[in-house]
Amino acid sequence: MGIPMVDRFLGCIQLQTGVLIIGVLHLILALIGAFVCAILLTLSIVWVSGVADGVLNQTIQGIQEGLQKADNESRAAFDETLDTFAGLSNDDVGAAKIAVVVVTAILLVLCIFWIITCSLLIHGARKGKPGLLMPWYIVTAIGICFSVIQIVQQFINLQIGAAIGGIFGVIIGCYLLVVVWSFRAQLQQGEARAGGKA
Repeated sequence: MGIPMVDRFLGCIQLQTGVLIIGVLHLILALIGAFVCAILLTLSIVWVSGVADGVLNQTIQGIQEGLQKADNESRAAFDETLDTFAGLSNDDVGAAKIAVVVVTAILLVLCIFWIITCSLLIHGARKGKPGLLMPWYIVTAIGICFSVIQIVQQFINLQIGAAIGGIFGVIIGCYLLVVVWSFRAQLQQGEARAGGKA
């Protein structure tokens, strides 16, 4: 049994148009993700460099002054949070800062890679090249596999709402894979017919 096929996207749109819609929507999401990651990376580098330490200390002092006028419960909660951070050594804080920068940089690289695969999907759909659809297909399939693992973890942790939302996301992702795979098969059949006539 192979991958199921569809003749139309959402039952009424040609597959090529559907693949273009998928590619454009994913490209927009990838661009937004890259933009957000670039901003977060810049902010985390500023945080690691210590440039913002003075501003952060002033902000904490301002919050403490405001809490002096507030109720005892709010003041106690803020003091408890500060005590938690005060218990960390400079090495712990430095390691956490570096981890934030590294994770943000990795996310930015993944978003850039996603932009490339979406661009290949759009170009492959426009020019009728089935090989250019595969990078997006592979990356999306890997993403769905990670989503399934995350859904299992959410069920184990009794996060039922998040798991159900994840299931809907996986179903939509699988349908998009079927649409792209069907369009790829359509293109390959067209190439085979054109090759047979030559």
